[in-house]
Amino acid sequence: MLYMMNTRNYKHAELFGIPNAVYDRHLNPSDFSYKVLKNNARPGDNAIVIKYADALKQEVIIDKVLITNTCVANYVDGSHKDCLVVLGDILSSEQITKVEASQTAAYSKFFDKNGNFKTGKAVQFSAEL
Repeated sequence: MLYMMNTRNYKHAELFGIPNAVYDRHLNPSDFSYKVLKNNARPGDNAIVIKYADALKQEVIIDKVLITNTCVANYVDGSHKDCLVVLGDILSSEQITKVEASQTAAYSKFFDKNGNFKTGKAVQFSAEL
């Protein structure tokens, strides 16, 4: 299972012009999150993408995604370097408070002890049992 944080609320489908784009990372071999995506994003695998639901950052949207593929793409406007883009089908989506998400076992890995999004590692991988 891949866990991906979209804390800047990027609209990946719009940025890349790819309807089922759900996440991206710049092609940077020294970036931990890029390496995790490159090595673990496989078609047929499940992922969770979390992002803020409101401007006050009190609620989050959690998308459960079935990864269909990855590709290398650039922003439609050409403003960024190539990125590894994760493509997928959103299986379900829920909106809950950030507090509730931080206290839910399946989502707590996204948060620090104060209930804020963790910094540093935007993508994590956990082998499913």
